[in-house]
Formats: sequence, C-alpha cells, structure tokens
Amino acid sequence: MSRPSLSEPTERLPIDSQRTLPEACEEILKTVEKIRGQVGAVIAVENPPVAPGWGWTAFVRLLESLGFVVAAPVENNPHGLFVAEVENDGTFKGHRVPEEKPTSLRITYLGRTLTTRPSELPRHGEKGLNYMHPHVMAILQENNDGQGWIPVITPSGELGLKISNTTAIQYAQSGFEGAVAMGKTAESEVAESERTEAEPLEVSFVNGEVTIFRLEENAKRFAKSAESLGMPPLDIELFKQTFLEVVKYNARYIPMDNPNAKLYIRPCMFGCEGGAGAARAKRYVCTFEVFPYGDYLAGRDSAITARAIKGKHRPQSGGEKVASNYAPGFKLKEWLRNESQHPAVDYLSFDENGNAEEFSSCSCFCLVKGEDGALKLWTPFVAGEEEESRKFHQNGDYTMVMEQFDSYRLEQKRHSLPSITRKSIIEIAGTLGIPVEKRDISFEQLSTDKNIVGVFTTGTAAGITRVGALQFVQNEENDDPSIREFIDPPAQEFIKKLYDILTAVRSGNVKNIPELDETKREALQALTEGWITKVKIGDDKSGISLES
Repeated sequence: MSRPSLSEPTERLPIDSQRTLPEACEEILKTVEKIRGQVGAVIAVENPPVAPGWGWTAFVRLLESLGFVVAAPVENNPHGLFVAEVENDGTFKGHRVPEEKPTSLRITYLGRTLTTRPSELPRHGEKGLNYMHPHVMAILQENNDGQGWIPVITPSGELGLKISNTTAIQYAQSGFEGAVAMGKTAESEVAESERTEAEPLEVSFVNGEVTIFRLEENAKRFAKSAESLGMPPLDIELFKQTFLEVVKYNARYIPMDNPNAKLYIRPCMFGCEGGAGAARAKRYVCTFEVFPYGDYLAGRDSAITARAIKGKHRPQSGGEKVASNYAPGFKLKEWLRNESQHPAVDYLSFDENGNAEEFSSCSCFCLVKGEDGALKLWTPFVAGEEEESRKFHQNGDYTMVMEQFDSYRLEQKRHSLPSITRKSIIEIAGTLGIPVEKRDISFEQLSTDKNIVGVFTTGTAAGITRVGALQFVQNEENDDPSIREFIDPPAQEFIKKLYDILTAVRSGNVKNIPELDETKREALQALTEGWITKVKIGDDKSGISLES
C-alpha cells in the first residue's frame, strides 16, 4: 500500500545557467517524457529557468496540460509550493514566509490536468464553509491496474474532468467526509490585539499543538460510503496518513487559540472515466483539501430557526455520506432562507411514519424534562440502529396508529447518517450521568409535548447548534407554519454547557472544564483518551511531529 511520503526523484536534471528560457524548457520537456505514464514518478530540476512574465507561466501550464504537476520544494514543505506565476523579485505568488526562495523544482506525473493556484491569505472568521486555496492538497488515484491507491501531495488547484465521461457528475458516484482540526499555542508570542491581516498566521509557529477529533471514525465511515457506491475503499491507515500530511503542510492555515475558528478537512472520493454509460467508473480519484472557517450555523450564545416538514423524507441512501443525499435539499434551504414568509435556515425531515429523522446535514437531539424535573436527551434512530429500533417497539413504548403497519415498523430501515458528533454526544452524556434515549419522536410529539424543552443539532462543522424555534408544516409547499419556540432558560444553559464540553473535548482540553467536578473530568478524560490525534508545531517552522 502506497503512503503519501516524499517520493525520491527518478532523475535529477541540472540546468546550465547559460541556457535561454526556451532551451531550458525544451530540455525539461525531453526529460519529463521519461516518466510519462508513471503516476507519482518525479523528476527534480536544479537551477530552473524561473522568470517573471508570460513565458514561464505558459510553460508550467503546458506541463500541467500534459498531466504533470510542477512545484517548488522549500524547507518546511518538501512536496513543494505553487510555481506557475512569478513576482518581479523572483519569488512565486501566494501566501508564504517571505524568505522562502526555492532553487529547484519537483515535476510529478499525475496523469490528469491539475491547474494549480497560488495559496490565499486565510479567512479565519468567516461564517460557514467557504472554499479557498491553501498551500497543498492530496490527490490519490486508483486506476484499476492492480497498483491500488497512489497518493501525490500537490499545490492546491483544480482538476480537469471530462464532463460526460465522469460518473461522479453523471450518476453521483461520489462520497465525502468532513473533519475538524483546532489549534492551541503553548505560549502566544503575538497578542490578539497586535495581529494584523498581513500576519495572521505567524503565531501558528510558536510552540503549540493541533488536535484532530476522532480521525479513525472518519476513516471508517469514508470507507463504508465508498463501498456503498461500488468504489474501492481507502485503507484506514492510508486515509489517516494522507489526512495528517495535508494538515501538516497547511499548518499556517490552522486558527490558533480560538474555539470559534477551526480548520475544516474535506476528503472526497469520486468516479472518473466510465461515466457515459450507467455503470461504475473504471478509475477513481480521492482528494483531501482544507480551509479555515468560523461558526457554521450559529455560535454558542445564538440559535437558529428550522422548518419541521412532515412530508420531507431523507433519501434512501441517507445512511452513507454520499453526494446524492444533499443536493435534493439545496433548493428548499435556499427558498426557506430567502423567499419564505417565515424564514428558516434549515429543515428537519421525517420518515414515512411521521418520525423525526435529521436536519439537512446535522443530527437531531431533544432535551426532555422528566417527572422529577431532571433533563435527559432523546435522539432519533439512525442507519445501523434497526435492532435498537425493533426492541423499542417490541417493548411497547410506542403507540401503534394502524395495526397493519406493525410489521413494517419493526423491519423499518433507517436512513439518517450515523453522525460521529452524535455518537460522541451520546457517549459523553452517558459518562456524565445524563440519560440518553434513542427513540422515535413523532411530528405531533415534537410540536406539542411540553416535556420537550429544547432542541439542538450536532455535526462536524457545526458542533452543537441550539434550535430556538421550529416551524411545523405538513409539506414543502405549505408556508403557513405553526411555530413552537424553545425558550426554557435551564434548557438553554444546559445546551451551552454541552457545547462547552464538546468544544473542550475536541480541542483536547478536558482537564480544564469548569462545569465538571474532578470525578467527572477524570471519567471524561478516560472516555476520550483515544479520540484525539495531536499535531505538534515547533519553533523552527519546519518539522511537525504526530502523535495519537
């Protein structure tokens, strides 16, 4: 199994400084032809003829059109940085440390057209997920030739695809993951008030660490999603190593010491050639990309309004994290936000029996007040919990509406995604002595049961988001909802505390949670011991060590 480690060059090509740009480019073209067809093979070019102007840019773009990737290795990124555009002082365009002036190139055969782009300044505070070009991305290919997945770390860029021959575009043969990294400095050398837009990332290179939450869970779910679409799954270790390599060489994009700013990592696998006919692809590509972001839906002290739509159902493939689950909700979400007489930012779907499923891209939790006044959690069943659902109904804890539906209900397949954050909340709550019940929650129950005093969503990007109000309608066309607000003060405080606990767990800071006594902190520490992967950042701005 290949690993995303640095490949040794097949050949080294020193360029005579007396050669003109056209002569040097011709020599490079002749040399790289030797590795054409060998995905991942590298030619090292010493003393390259880099110069400002269209001539050098045109040559790099020519190589890219032939399936090669050109990058400039530097001390803290041996895979290489963007080189297609050169400043007047001889440095390459893009966000980087000023003293980085590379003297060699790595030309790697990718076998696909990747148009590389200069790295951008980070935008740490932006709400939601907004794509940008960082330093590097990973591209892995499975060409059905017996070699398995071949990983290459490249400058960030855009892949060229043949539209009608790409199964991901034609038939939605595509799955993805989402994960979060959070940064923490040991001792900040730059005060928050002293940071400027021109130097937002230098603080990232004081002594500190980056924490990645439940990486192995993401790897397992990614493999499961791939298999559900007939794609070759990525080996768990290859997923983790590639993931960490991309985080490592985009370290300057990790927001430090800010619980409301994180680095989002998006692995994506999709079918390529073979899309003209309704069949599995012949070749596959997997990419790992990153970008910083701020709050996703709402912050700790705010809440969202969502539409509860009884006639809106989760797709049959909803139990996997695949592309086709999300596009059917785009138009509805846009209409709710921009055109509805009663605006909402998200919607809650229900199954054919009228039981809550999940929000458009987040799991659902209800906060319920028991007879003794204590709070407990309810959460709807998700895919893979059919046996628990069966036991729930057989125990008679559910009132059957129609007798002929009994057998269907008992065998009902669930279509909600097994959320990693939902799983974590359930385990955290159990450790802290908070009762959690997986169960069916009906449309009518959610709209009228006074014991339900709070609702919140959970997801990778959002963490925990409180729902301040639900708008209840029978179908998508109805824009005259009955509205239920969730304004119980103790419930709101409970959700905030849970938000703080999850944030502390995700940042590897369980020991300092003020809401918990020593016994509960120790129990939570023991529970989450293996959840975090740490990336150590050193003063020298170069090597980064990894530890689980």
